[in-house]
Amino acid sequence: MYYFIVNPHSGCGSGLKTWQKIEKILTRKGIEYEAFLTGSAGEAKNFAAELTAGAEDEKTIVVVGGDGTFSDVLNGLCLDSAVTLGYVPVGVGNDLARSLRLPSSPARCMKRIFRAKNVRSIDYGVITYGQESSKHRRFIVSAGMGLDADMSWREDNAALKPLLSRLRLNRVGGLCAKAGAFFRAKPCRGYIILDGVKRVEFNNIYFVSAQLQPYECSGLRFAPYAVDSDGRLEVCVMSHSSRRDVGNMLLAARAGKTYLRGLRIYQCRDLEIHTEEPVMFHADGESTGERICDLSVGCIERKVRMIL
Repeated sequence: MYYFIVNPHSGCGSGLKTWQKIEKILTRKGIEYEAFLTGSAGEAKNFAAELTAGAEDEKTIVVVGGDGTFSDVLNGLCLDSAVTLGYVPVGVGNDLARSLRLPSSPARCMKRIFRAKNVRSIDYGVITYGQESSKHRRFIVSAGMGLDADMSWREDNAALKPLLSRLRLNRVGGLCAKAGAFFRAKPCRGYIILDGVKRVEFNNIYFVSAQLQPYECSGLRFAPYAVDSDGRLEVCVMSHSSRRDVGNMLLAARAGKTYLRGLRIYQCRDLEIHTEEPVMFHADGESTGERICDLSVGCIERKVRMIL
């Protein structure tokens, strides 16, 4: 028995077409399944919670959607249950699928899921924020503060996004949103604390990203050596006095360059980020638009079972 959580609106609406292809495969093979199609934000999280709350039997849940849909499912899961996740990527960014080297073809993804030969337990992260009352959110790709969060928020909230989606020009809109965020970005002073011991100060922070996977922000390869099962965060700090050099680093990351001059890399299990000015933050590219000065990030080792 397979359980599917499907976002029909992901990938400029191609999520529904992808699900229809998967349904044909399931029907042809005579495989028993149950599907849950999301209609609004937060439903994927609710479906995941309902499927795994108090569950004792093993379950395979297949997520059909983008990084945001997968992240919502992760935040709804009861990870103490015997659940294994499959993933059919549909979204525009697809940083998780790109990092895990999953096929883009739904048929090939389903073939892997049916065989389930390569099942691994990978890490997930948790962010904690809020002064009056602490809030928490899990992530599977990356989380952080600054420019990358601003880019994600502007891309998701662009006024022309509905029109560009209908025209299937999401990538163009995303690039324009990122460019706008970059030219408006203002660096700030701040510091990070690694594992509660090591403090590192910076004068011109553009962003701090804690990554479990190599890619984030729709294909920017900031952490090429990130390992998703070592219990550690790959912390990337972009701090530079020259906006031109920062722009060159972003272009190099987009091109997949391994060495990015000026990007500082650290490893830790627990991270604290503190900035003098309030900046945006995100988890798996999902940003509320809220600005904060303090963010805590932790890594939980090998708790998410995935078919790869």
